[in-house]
Parts: sequence; structure tokens; C-alpha cells
Amino acid sequence: MTPPGWYGWLHHTVDVPPTEEDYDARAWELAYKPNLTGTPLAWRPPGSTLGANTRPPATGDYEA
Repeated sequence: MTPPGWYGWLHHTVDVPPTEEDYDARAWELAYKPNLTGTPLAWRPPGSTLGANTRPPATGDYEA
């Protein structure tokens, strides 16, 4: 869980670490959001077996 400022410094994208920099975020930049995979807040697509909703019924157009 590396914040974006430190990520850039660790990967040599910028030369100055965030502690030595006076950086103000732009108005269009989004706030940092960690990866939620594996948590209860993770996105579950419609029809997922882990989702809260039930799966849609089968259409019956498939024959084995």
C-alpha cells in the first residue's frame, strides 16, 4: 500500500521524495484509493457467486 507520491519516487519517476517536496494536487486529480480486492468492499460484477444479488436464471438455450 504505497501512496502515489512515494510510488513515483521508489520507481525513479521523480528525483525528490515527497517529504522534501511542496506538492499541491490538481483540481482534476482523484484522491488515493487502495486496491480493494479481497475485501468486502471489492467490486463484484452482476452474476458473481460472491455478490449479494442472485444470479439471473438460465435461458435454456444451451444443450450439452
